[in-house]
Amino acid sequence: MVIFQNSSKGRGIVISKKKSIWSATLSIIGIMLFAVSYLVSENPTSGEQIVIKVFFFSGIASMIAGIVFSVLAYKAMETGFQKYISYLIVFLLIIRISLEPILMALFGFGD
Repeated sequence: MVIFQNSSKGRGIVISKKKSIWSATLSIIGIMLFAVSYLVSENPTSGEQIVIKVFFFSGIASMIAGIVFSVLAYKAMETGFQKYISYLIVFLLIIRISLEPILMALFGFGD
């Protein structure tokens, strides 16, 4: 996969052909950015709100890019478990977000 191409020589910067590695890396970076967005501050100022939004939406975009690379790896028939990591990470994140209000309703808010 050529990203940038030098028109005079026909050479370009090549990203690794292992799309599954990019998929796993982007998903892990995405989950870390998503988690950091919640750890910035409990009572954010306007400047911190911008930082939180940048981390939050960058994390989501990174996870979506990880899923896209995972689909590309699956279509390229790459071997290994790495192409499934992004699916697993996003699935576990959705489960965690879904279970949180249910558990809070069952066991209280921890006051």
